[in-house]
Amino acid sequence: MATDDSHPDAEEHVQRKALLWELYGLAIVLSAGCLILGGLYLLVQWHLADIKAKRSEDNGKRNAPVPVAVVKVKHQTITDTIHLPGRFEAWVAVEVPAEAAGQIIPTDTTPVVDGAQVKKGQPLLHIDATDYEIAARSAKAALQLAQQNHERTGKLVTEGVKSSSALEKEANALKQAQAASEAADLALERCVVRSPIKGVVDDLLPEAGEYVHSGDKIASVLAFDRVRVDIGIPEKDVDQVRAYIEKNRNVELQVDAIRSGNGPLLVEGTCLHLSYQPIAEAYVYLMQLEVSNPEHRLRPGMFCEARIVRDVRTNAISIPLSSVLTQTDASSGKNTYHVYVAEEPDAERPVATSPANPKSPAAPLLPALVSKWRTVTCGILMGRNVEITSGLKPGDRLIVRGQRSVAHNSPVMITQSIDDPSELRR
Repeated sequence: MATDDSHPDAEEHVQRKALLWELYGLAIVLSAGCLILGGLYLLVQWHLADIKAKRSEDNGKRNAPVPVAVVKVKHQTITDTIHLPGRFEAWVAVEVPAEAAGQIIPTDTTPVVDGAQVKKGQPLLHIDATDYEIAARSAKAALQLAQQNHERTGKLVTEGVKSSSALEKEANALKQAQAASEAADLALERCVVRSPIKGVVDDLLPEAGEYVHSGDKIASVLAFDRVRVDIGIPEKDVDQVRAYIEKNRNVELQVDAIRSGNGPLLVEGTCLHLSYQPIAEAYVYLMQLEVSNPEHRLRPGMFCEARIVRDVRTNAISIPLSSVLTQTDASSGKNTYHVYVAEEPDAERPVATSPANPKSPAAPLLPALVSKWRTVTCGILMGRNVEITSGLKPGDRLIVRGQRSVAHNSPVMITQSIDDPSELRR
């Protein structure tokens, strides 16, 4: 009986032990799951904290002031100038021809060479005059004979021996002899080739021993104590140029071929005439200038650039062209022009928040200056500067460096205030 009673107790003990082991296993599995879930939670929190830190860093960079340089806008007098090419020409340029045929002969006087200064009437070359001297003597002898015949016939007419018609015949013969003698003397005189003007000999062609014909070019003589410049004025600028030269006839010319100090030579020309009709080929109106050239530094053929004033404007605004940004409308293709100025921010606009107490509402922090987008209207272009007719006013702080790194209401920090915009070129 004892044995039968103990069997159910032993079986129950085994079942309880198995159940305990199952409970232990389940507890271990649940603990492992909790550990895994806890690790995943910590990993997610770490990633979230890293993302938040990066966002905070990016926001800090985004809200950091952009260093910029500014120019204070002010009224100034600007000159609307056009630059047009021109070329210097001698005031008088003469090609001297041979007026007699013959051989060039040397003379006892100092020969004239290229570049020599000559006076009006000064001999340049001599042509062999032997044949012309003979012709002149023959013409003089014929003239003497004609004079004698005329005198003899006159006496005979007075005595009634000959008629008056005979005297008229001898008078005509005398005139012909006089003309022939004068022509022979002129041909003899033309054996000496003389300069027709005071100037400088240029391109003396024949030399002693060469034979020349009447009409052959002997030399060029240039007079350029003053020089002429012809400038072509485009049709659209003629009226403005005309109005200006009526008040001031002086035009500045820049000669790049000649240095003066640290730059090209600048000379002043006086307007002589602005043509009423255009040149057909180029359809420009010719303006002639006179330039004094006593030292002969300006040589015929040199090029120059004329700075012709079209208009002078006072109380105008001019800014560096590089500070102007262009925006093109995709639909219309039209351009609009903008600039940035540095201004104090709007009081109601928070730019950043204070991290001092993250749980409390953040107090707005405003930068000292922000960039403001302005639409401007451009006027005349003057080299590296452009006139602004609307959109800016005196006192505005125009951003001239860093303008491509900012947007509307970007925090900015002025690191340089430029008085002379030419410093931007350095």
